[in-house]
Amino acid sequence: MYINRVSSVSGVSVMNAEKKKECDNSISDNKNITRLSGYEKSFVNFNGNSRILKVEKADLKKEKAKSRVMRKIGVATPYINPDGTYRIRGNEADISQNPITSSRIRNVLKNLFIMDKNGIMHGDIEQGHVFYSKDNSVEFDCCRFGYAVFDDSQKGRIQWEFADFDYPTNIRQFENNCIGKYIDKADEQTKQKVIGTYLQEVSGFHAQRVDMLKKKNATDEQVLYAQLQSNVFKYPTKKLIDLYKDKITINYQNRLAFTEEDEGHGACGHEKDENRITKAVCMYFDITESCVDYIEKIRQAIKTEDDEITREYLGFEERYAQKLLNNAQNSNIGRALWTLNPDNNDNIAHRYVPESSKQAFAKQYELMKSEDNSEKKKELISKLKEDYIEMLSM
Repeated sequence: MYINRVSSVSGVSVMNAEKKKECDNSISDNKNITRLSGYEKSFVNFNGNSRILKVEKADLKKEKAKSRVMRKIGVATPYINPDGTYRIRGNEADISQNPITSSRIRNVLKNLFIMDKNGIMHGDIEQGHVFYSKDNSVEFDCCRFGYAVFDDSQKGRIQWEFADFDYPTNIRQFENNCIGKYIDKADEQTKQKVIGTYLQEVSGFHAQRVDMLKKKNATDEQVLYAQLQSNVFKYPTKKLIDLYKDKITINYQNRLAFTEEDEGHGACGHEKDENRITKAVCMYFDITESCVDYIEKIRQAIKTEDDEITREYLGFEERYAQKLLNNAQNSNIGRALWTLNPDNNDNIAHRYVPESSKQAFAKQYELMKSEDNSEKKKELISKLKEDYIEMLSM
């Protein structure tokens, strides 16, 4: 069930016919926005037979316990056998072989809403942990990283991943990790189709969240943000789709950089690798530049947007983009300074970097953080990246 666009100022339902017309024109004229009707009818090229997967012994106890909780509340997750094996009927999403259709998105959203309603975060929703069957059913595995929304031990993670106006929801991991990877190598037209379809479907999800959040301890801003998303996503314009695509892409690149760094430190059984850590830091420089561009695009969109409700939504997105930038420049690029000190990281070769060079780098780093002009800020970021690579070669 979808709800009308509601102005937070007047409280009056104001269905914006012009927005619907613009969206409909996009669908009929350039097909930039569709519900993937062609994909709905396409042949899903896999045999549909179930597969047997297995949980490592070290993770078995936790996986069984947390997947049991998920099944109990109604989430589609497989039963784990005593030996750690479990049966999965579907495959990972793939644009050409196993596409994400509207009906599949809806089935994902049903499961994510159940988790949200029960205050449970899955904790590791990514492409390899969501499986789509030929009948469009969906299953989630790898539940062992799940946690309660207000678990004190996860407070730092929540603050890092969510803006203060965005009540914690599993939808963020799905769109950043799953949708982000799904469209990563796609052409521009396909990206437009996928994001357009996703936004139209997630409109109803946020409508449900509005009622749910009012019953929880959500703030007025958190309820309003869910309401605005429900309204503006119902008829997404090309401009809105472009901005959301950028948002997902930045978050997905952050995920890739984090994985590169984490595994470079030896996580998940990987060999420690200095080059992967260095690569991750360089990725963080690029992500920071992308954040600067993203903020500017949102500001331009606000200036040219005629619809009051959409402008209000974009105001929230500008604040979120600023949070992304702060995360990128304060914490992520801050790792560059950390990696230059061999005492802090036994994975980085104990190379000698002159103290004067590190001090100069730190000074430029602080200058970059305080710079408000977008073009100058990007120039400083590029220079920092060049200097960082040069220092590593000493």
